[in-house]
Amino acid sequence: MGKTEVWIASLPGMRVASSYAFGMSPEEEAWKPIRRFAEERGIDPASGNYRTFGFDNPAPSPGSPEYGYEIWMPIGLDADVSPPLIVKNFDGGSFAVSRIVGLSCIGPGWKDLIAWLEDSPLEWLSERFEMMEELLNPAEPDPERWSFDLYIPIRGCGSASEPEEA
Repeated sequence: MGKTEVWIASLPGMRVASSYAFGMSPEEEAWKPIRRFAEERGIDPASGNYRTFGFDNPAPSPGSPEYGYEIWMPIGLDADVSPPLIVKNFDGGSFAVSRIVGLSCIGPGWKDLIAWLEDSPLEWLSERFEMMEELLNPAEPDPERWSFDLYIPIRGCGSASEPEEA
């Protein structure tokens, strides 16, 4: 394992539009309704002017090529959504976060972040499912240049702090 830069961040509670897909590669199918929702409201999905958080739900299981993927986009209290999107409320919380570049680095990035957390004094809130990925540069056409922040929920660290190398 190389050096993993990790910092602690707090995400506020938020109301989100949620999109879900299940299959062998459900990420793109989950993205389509979120993109359409954004475009209908004059938000350019490639602008990076809005946040999205994605996560496996359920995670891939041994022997099964299919899994679920859910994507959340924060929305205001007055925003209406229609199927296939649904509204959810996210409580927020503290997260250990690391940044990776390149779609092929997501798996190794998660392994490094989990290893960092297991060696830290922090407590992983594993009962929460929101181990989330935030795509930071959605306008980038090359998936190997996409930047992601990876979030693992932790207990009791307060607000964001400066990055720490492990």
